This record gives sequence, C-alpha cells and structure tokens, in this order.
Amino acid sequence: MTAIHQRANVWRLVTAPRRKLFEGDSPDVTVHVASKNTLLYTELCLRSMWRLAGRPFQLVVGDCASEDGTQEFLRRMAARGFLTLQESPADTSHSDWIDRWRRECRTKYFVIVDSDVEFLEIDWLPRLVAALDSRSMVAYGVIPEMTYRETGYGEPFEYTLLVRPDPCVLLLDHERTHHIAASFAWREEADRWPPERAYDTAGFFALALEQEGLTWEAMSDSVRRCFKHCGGRSWRKKGPRRRRIRYRLVNGRLRAVSLLLRLLDRTKPAGWSSGTA
Repeated sequence: MTAIHQRANVWRLVTAPRRKLFEGDSPDVTVHVASKNTLLYTELCLRSMWRLAGRPFQLVVGDCASEDGTQEFLRRMAARGFLTLQESPADTSHSDWIDRWRRECRTKYFVIVDSDVEFLEIDWLPRLVAALDSRSMVAYGVIPEMTYRETGYGEPFEYTLLVRPDPCVLLLDHERTHHIAASFAWREEADRWPPERAYDTAGFFALALEQEGLTWEAMSDSVRRCFKHCGGRSWRKKGPRRRRIRYRLVNGRLRAVSLLLRLLDRTKPAGWSSGTA
C-alpha cells in the first residue's frame, strides 16, 4: 500500500459519518466473524468495520478459545454493546461457525467476514448489499479449481478442490436461502476415500444453491476495493530475512491504524454495530 493510499485511508477513517443516536431503525443485516488467536487482525477488522459501515448491523463474533488477548478484547466490546460474543472450543472450524450462524440468523441478510479483513471504504455495507441485486449470494471472489497433495493421512494422495466462492467476505440473502440444508464444510464430491475431487469451504453450499435455481457471483472490483484481505496472520518471524522485515512493516502499519481507530472509538464512536443478545 502506497503512502498516498495510506493517507487516503486515514482520512476516510477520520471523516466517516457516525450513526445518529435518534435513528430507530432495526438492522436487517447480521455480520459474523470467527476469531482464534488473531488479536491484531481481529481488532483492526472490527474497528474498521464499524467505523466505515454506513448502515446499522448486528455483529456476532465467535472466538475459538483464544489465548493471545483476543477473547478479553471481545468480552470488553460485548460488554459495551458493540457485539454478541460466542465462545467455543479451540477446534471449532470456520464452517462449523457458519453452519451454526445460518441456523441462528433472524435478519434478511447474512454476512461472513474473515477476522483478517481490513475495511477501507466508507459505506462498505450498503455497497455490499446493493451488489447482491437479484442474486442470492455475492462473494469476495471465485477460487479456481486447484490440485493438492495430501500427506497428513497415511499414504500421500492428490485430489482436486473444485471451483468455489471466496468466503473471506460473503453475503447471503438469508430470506431466500435459509431453507438450503447444505453445509459450508469441506466435502468430497463422491463418497470415497481417498477423494479425487472435493469442495472446500462454501463450495458445496454454492452447488446446492445453484441446484435450487438461485444464482451467485463474485463482487465487482469497485466493491472488492472496500476490503483488504490481509492474509498476514499466517506469516512467521522465522524464515528469510526479507519476510521477517515485511512482517514487521505490515504489523507496524496495522498497529498504527488500530491505535488511531481506538482513539476515534473513544472520542467519536461510530455506533453502527450492536449485539444481538
């Protein structure tokens, strides 16, 4: 990200409109985030999310027994009414969270966001909902078919993951799709082991949606620019020197933006999100 882009993003954060306290509208969107030991990313995700939303929404965060301070941060935010916190064992998968949230959702629109997504544009939520148009689902992108070599289950084998929506940011028209029983979980195409072809997270659900005669698409570039999928949580300080330097630079920027957002939330709270319970 260039210095010009960084200054533009800071300006958006500072000038983003706040929700007026007298607005009595009931949110028709629930946003869901799953976290696990990603404090830096989770705080940046949530604070930039509600600073730039431009539309009220309910926020549900599921934490998988974090031990890095994430859980304590989320508990403080839940106590202040910004979100509903759900706590679960460390081995809870992302797809388990999504399947549970679909069962529990009571709003028209259902959104999932990875905990390492940073929000960059004002009014990202109205723009995301508008991108749905007549479709039933819109996703950050389309992940192409890929072949993998699996070595963790005895004799190594290769299998193909089929085309699927990228669920790092994904919106469902929940009223149209709540009846679809298909899971978001990984699933083999045929009932055999080892698999030859399989659907990763959201892939099998997208197929079931299409079989219902419903449609989905990747969001346009203009909407995708509202989000930055950091992906940095998987980096480690070990490894080549240039990777260690990049890790420190990226994390330094994220900490600086998080500090700014923390100050803004104390002096100029946005008020766009609320808990559901």
